[in-house]
Amino acid sequence: MTTLNLLLLAGQAALASVVLPALARLLVGLCPRSAARRRLVWTTMFAMLLILPLAAAIAPSLAVITLAAAPIDATAALPAAPPPDAAPQGLSTFAQALGVIVITWAFGAILVSARGLGGLLSLRSLRRGSVPAAAERLPVAVPRGCSVRLSADCAGPMTWGVIRPVILLPDDAFDWPAARLEAALRHELAHVRSRDSLVQAMALLTSALYWPNPLLRWAAGALRSRGLGQ
Repeated sequence: MTTLNLLLLAGQAALASVVLPALARLLVGLCPRSAARRRLVWTTMFAMLLILPLAAAIAPSLAVITLAAAPIDATAALPAAPPPDAAPQGLSTFAQALGVIVITWAFGAILVSARGLGGLLSLRSLRRGSVPAAAERLPVAVPRGCSVRLSADCAGPMTWGVIRPVILLPDDAFDWPAARLEAALRHELAHVRSRDSLVQAMALLTSALYWPNPLLRWAAGALRSRGLGQ
């Protein structure tokens, strides 16, 4: 029965991974001019899908199947016990199929996570090859804990990091017109204040957990390429 309940929980998670992205896409379409609301919708959707397996692990299933016990006839002869080495064939086949499914899912989750880890290592490499920007030359104030750096390998402004965010600019950023540099910094600081890196991390974890679902891969890709599905 434990295995059956686990399968039911997996089915609930799979259903939610289809319904929630579709609902989020519908809600995003209702607020095309509000980036903040679109961001809230996608963030809530990813958070719910991440919390779902944890909640399912510590709470009883919503669809627990209970079987009524048959009345015991004390006069009935007890069935003969099967030999110790005789295993039910159906149960053995089911266990093998379940093992294949789990291994396949784990392989896909590891592959998606590895791609995200590769991106993180690339960002760490960019940071190591960068130099701090002179604070007195920055046209806007930068919050404490956030660093602005310059790199010759940076094609355009970018931001990452949750606890200690980093804003990386091309090494010629200080040669830009003052208005352009200020606009670029304010744009990146907006990402820092809204914790977009945390949302991206949630999207990556959700994509790894539900990797067979193309809707979630699309949603995560929208966050990366167009900025929170804009």
